[in-house]
Amino acid sequence: MNKYKETIYQALRLIFGALVLAALLAYADYRWMEPNRTPPCDPSKLSEGHICLTTVLKQWGYSKIVWIDARNQDAFERGTVKNGQVLSIRNDEKAADLLAKALPVLHQAGIDDKCIVVFCDRSCNAASEIAEMLKGFQLQAPIYILEGGWDEIRKNPSLAS
Repeated sequence: MNKYKETIYQALRLIFGALVLAALLAYADYRWMEPNRTPPCDPSKLSEGHICLTTVLKQWGYSKIVWIDARNQDAFERGTVKNGQVLSIRNDEKAADLLAKALPVLHQAGIDDKCIVVFCDRSCNAASEIAEMLKGFQLQAPIYILEGGWDEIRKNPSLAS
């Protein structure tokens, strides 16, 4: 009889330990991992001028997108879009030079029936600033801000480098 009691207590300790471990893992996921996840993109909930990655790829395809990477230089050098035409335009000391090099390509995008997609990462607001600046140049190509930015691009292995 004592053997059965001991076995039951041991099983209860294991179950309790597993529950405590599961609770700790759930808390860690909620506390540290959840803020780093991007929610699924819902086109019906987007602000004017924003677009989901799946939507832009479906409508335009890789070859008809001119990507504007608005992240800082360090982030750009660590990796960017590998499919399609990529330009770096950001608000820093080189902004005027980068924009001067990019404008002919962006004007050509409208002629070639392409779209312009501006993205940043979750820690910057540069995508909307750059998109507004580009709209001031009366480009013929539609200009979108990628919802989820670099985080969404990174999830697509055929797109991120």
